[in-house]
Amino acid sequence: EPFPRMPASFQEAASWIVSARKERSETATLVQIGANDGQTNDPFYGLYGEGRMDEWHSDWTALLVEPQPELNSRAATFHAPAATLESSPAWRFYNGAVAGPDRCRNGTIEFCETRTPGIGDWRTQGLTSTVDAARCKGKAHMHMQLMKRPCVSSFSELLEHASPRFRDVAFNEHLHSYNLDFLLIDTEYTGGADFSILLLIDWNVLKPHCIRYEQHVMYGNVEKVVQRANVDAALDAAASELDVAVTDAEADADADADAEAARSAEYKAMAAARRAKLAALAAAATEMLESKGYTTVDQGMDVMA
Repeated sequence: EPFPRMPASFQEAASWIVSARKERSETATLVQIGANDGQTNDPFYGLYGEGRMDEWHSDWTALLVEPQPELNSRAATFHAPAATLESSPAWRFYNGAVAGPDRCRNGTIEFCETRTPGIGDWRTQGLTSTVDAARCKGKAHMHMQLMKRPCVSSFSELLEHASPRFRDVAFNEHLHSYNLDFLLIDTEYTGGADFSILLLIDWNVLKPHCIRYEQHVMYGNVEKVVQRANVDAALDAAASELDVAVTDAEADADADADAEAARSAEYKAMAAARRAKLAALAAAATEMLESKGYTTVDQGMDVMA
């Protein structure tokens, strides 16, 4: 059933879903793509915390998706009580990626991931790992490495990794489709990977009640980065924060006044082009969802539908 009104926040949407399911003595269903370690920057962790783990696991039946083996293992360990609670349906953890057939080939994808999963700040912990292989290039990304990881290119394939209990709860026999309560996508790719995942949905088979996805990454800081006095440092920071390609020659060059101005202008042009592309992707995603009957709310970094 539709929400009585558009939820003001992720927390409100999740709470409404759980309350509606509890009225029917049911559990809510969740697919989380880009689950990391199950805690870091996880909105559900922010909602429940470690003090309400039993409630978290009994409220939801979940399939968590994370390509990096170490982080996937940490998520599975963190949520291990979900496998032992008699009242809780089984949770499952797919150690792989979700991407279109242009990237996911023969069940394998090139994945740019941190060399130090779970360690350090957001740059090195794994929050910026991505299906964008280009991010592993250049000196600004020496903490990243290109690996081959498992992948699926459809939600039908993905749901094969869910628990039997999940499929029983979500499958609608009358409509021959899955009624998914919450689809959470956070793939850290500024080229539009979250949107590309939405494009994989067969709307006749999968009907998410609520969707939250990331529409851009860090682009609000473009002008601030450009205005820094040290252009070399600005370009290095931009490459890390904004996924802007910076050649090794640019990184090593001496920045005299003329070269600094030229490089700053070039960077501004690159950043403006990226912003235009991201705006187009965001508009296309919103248009597609609204054509499927969703109401969308721009929450800055994220969109909820």
